[in-house]
Amino acid sequence: MNRIATKSVEKYVSELLRNSDPFFAKILDSVNYQIEKLGYKKEQMLGTTYITTGDPKVNIGCLPNSQLLNELPSELFKDVRTVIPKLIAHLKSNTYYETAIPLNALVIRLKKFSRADFPFRDNFEIGNELSINSILEIALKSSIVKLNESYFNKGKISVHEKEGIEKALQCIAHDLRDGGINPGLHKYFLEQFPEKSNSEYESNFQNIFEYLYKLLRKEIVKQLDCGL
Repeated sequence: MNRIATKSVEKYVSELLRNSDPFFAKILDSVNYQIEKLGYKKEQMLGTTYITTGDPKVNIGCLPNSQLLNELPSELFKDVRTVIPKLIAHLKSNTYYETAIPLNALVIRLKKFSRADFPFRDNFEIGNELSINSILEIALKSSIVKLNESYFNKGKISVHEKEGIEKALQCIAHDLRDGGINPGLHKYFLEQFPEKSNSEYESNFQNIFEYLYKLLRKEIVKQLDCGL
């Protein structure tokens, strides 16, 4: 039962990160491709998915964690095609830790390392370097255009409401760049409109705001898939 529970929690965390953060999803796909291509394994240990060499003898007490990954030299994370063998070699030669890499922590580390520019590659390693900032700028502009055309220009929201929603979308874009958004979208909205209640948001703005957020994510995914 414990094994089933830990697998379910790990799967839930991965799906939550994938669904809330298109950049996380794209990097995760690239890492998973490299795991398969290079012959590494994915194993569940202590409720976490690790990338391993397949060695059956693993000391559970010496498993690396996200803190360790964040402290490792940045040059190890420059290329998704070589990051796994470089990390395995570094762990083996320079630490007392097992040669096992926490999958989700690796993806988050890759994203944090790149911030502005990450060499996204599809499963066949074809693509160009993309700027996360550029992608977010284009996606944000698309959402704001829709906000103006469908809601403000038609008199459905005021100038104050339009400007507040724009700022809320900008905050979402900022958090997507830096690691992922907060669980509740309403928090972004209510930060800009402290005078409005939760029930007022749900009645008058939730559909608008959630639609614009989905549009933002859709545009990000579109650019990542096209390799613009």
